[in-house]
Amino acid sequence: MNHVPYKGGGPAIIDTVAGQTGLYFSLVASAAAREGRKLRAIAVTSSRRDAAVADVPTVAESALPGL
Repeated sequence: MNHVPYKGGGPAIIDTVAGQTGLYFSLVASAAAREGRKLRAIAVTSSRRDAAVADVPTVAESALPGL
């Protein structure tokens, strides 16, 4: 995985939707508004699920127990 710096979330989301990047880490507030259209949330990095996206599991629940 390579880090690609962007000047803001907008350009990063555009490139992710266009397939230029494979994944995008975002704040829940900015990603939740776009989730379900062309983006799919796969996990939250907090220790508990976020109420704004309650159906999205934590990383520990989905892939890396103990993270």
